[in-house]
Amino acid sequence: MQEKALIQEIGELINKHSRENMSNTPDFILGKFLHGCLEQFENAVINREFWYGRKTKPAETEEPLFFSTGNEHALKTWMPQFQNILDERKLFEYRINDRGFQLGDFLLLREWNQDAEKYTGRRLLVKVIYIVEGGIMGIPKEYCIMSIVKVK
Repeated sequence: MQEKALIQEIGELINKHSRENMSNTPDFILGKFLHGCLEQFENAVINREFWYGRKTKPAETEEPLFFSTGNEHALKTWMPQFQNILDERKLFEYRINDRGFQLGDFLLLREWNQDAEKYTGRRLLVKVIYIVEGGIMGIPKEYCIMSIVKVK
């Protein structure tokens, strides 16, 4: 089911049962919120299964998702950039450093189709091997540039 259709159906179900009345929040906003909760729960399940050693990779990919060392970040990555990283033409990430990125961090790049406004299902694990912090060399203070390599 497409993401927009699922969000819409969740909103309609909320409306049908008047569950938006108590919070006075429009049903479509609650639908988006609950959809986001489902995505975060899926990530939590993947991390839990890895933590307990029961599973190291999701069924749709061959790469392990997370490792137990360093910080781990799941990041939305637009399709053209994702493909260039996958093909090893793009070896860096320029990001707002709102997560405190550090040398040795693992980034789970999740391919995002900006036209369809949904994830494609493709994922790629990369490791940060060098960071240039913002505030120098013309990089805005709140940004950073990270050199990355694919994790094989």
